Amino acid sequence: MTSQSLFREFDLETETVLTRKERERLARRDEILSAARKVFSERGFKNATLDEIAVAAEFGKGTLYNYFASKEDLFVSVIVWGVQHFQQFVEDAVNTRVSPREKIEAYIDAAFEFFKTNRHIFGVLVLERNNLARSLNDHLFNQVCAEEAGLLDYLSRLINDGIKKKVLKKFDPTKLAQALFGLIHSVFIHAVMQPTSYDLDGNIDVIKKVFFEGIAWNGEAL
Repeated sequence: MTSQSLFREFDLETETVLTRKERERLARRDEILSAARKVFSERGFKNATLDEIAVAAEFGKGTLYNYFASKEDLFVSVIVWGVQHFQQFVEDAVNTRVSPREKIEAYIDAAFEFFKTNRHIFGVLVLERNNLARSLNDHLFNQVCAEEAGLLDYLSRLINDGIKKKVLKKFDPTKLAQALFGLIHSVFIHAVMQPTSYDLDGNIDVIKKVFFEGIAWNGEAL
């Protein structure tokens, strides 16, 4: 092994070799994102400032501009970070299951687990979702929409597999994905708005029953 290779490592996600300087740059970017998640969740996009984020990250404000072009760019990076980590988290859970129903149930369970440990990310989305279109330029807003579309596409494919294997009724998988995603997201909204009183776990079984069994009474004893 050469002396140069001692200071390089393999990045499994990008399949590229990173130098020590590149690793340090990525680590610094992660520290800025972590500080930004905290500040945005506490202050909201409109009220948060880059000065506050710089203080929280323990960097000079100029350092932030070495990584992000603007507050808007940093805000979108926080959202993209959350969406991508959520996607990876649920995929890891789903990949341990075999049947279509087990995979969808694993998706629901993992979504709730991720929310519990990353509530601040959802808080940012809930507080700012209606303002995104007005706050961001078209390019940045479209970037957020593309990430969210990826979430729905993945869930739609899980549902479509269940339809093909006759575990689920033959409905449009995209519409079913939107319905299930909406059920989950609405619970998270209420949990963010009522952080101490809302029964978060009590909704998991309700969502599963509604999605897999429907809500129409068939005459059986409840």
